[in-house]
Amino acid sequence: MSEARIVSVRAGRVRMHPLPEWDRGERSTWRSAYGKDEVAGPVFVGALGLDGDEQAHLDVHGGPQMAVLAYAQAHYAHWREVPGLERMGPGGFAENLTLDGPFDELEGLIEAGDTYRLVERPQPEWTIARVFRARVRPDRDAGELRALTTLPGLSPEWHGHFRHLLERA
Repeated sequence: MSEARIVSVRAGRVRMHPLPEWDRGERSTWRSAYGKDEVAGPVFVGALGLDGDEQAHLDVHGGPQMAVLAYAQAHYAHWREVPGLERMGPGGFAENLTLDGPFDELEGLIEAGDTYRLVERPQPEWTIARVFRARVRPDRDAGELRALTTLPGLSPEWHGHFRHLLERA
């Protein structure tokens, strides 16, 4: 498999953030660890995330299937074409890792500039794009949904989501 590079490593603490004026109701703030800061030097990443990174809502984030968010650097070029997002770059989606190359799973001591290579892809037929399409497209395939209800590597939450979609298909 080809070698790739970690462009950015970020971690964040839970804090209160102001909601934009257009989104305010009874509350004017929200609790989140969305704002991530660049990590200088090596940081340990394990099954439950990066050292120093927090998650505000463990009911929907965290655990071994949702502990680290990675995003492809190549996708930012598209977002910078959207008016108002011309400066969008690493950390724009609250990712922990911005990567230049394929990603499956990283564990151990990492830092920006490190190279890595994909050693194994246990479900090569199930790309992230394919799983995402199965989740959002209106003409869902019942066979795909059934397979996704038990696909190894997806979180129990995602299995449940696909069970729900299958019931509605």
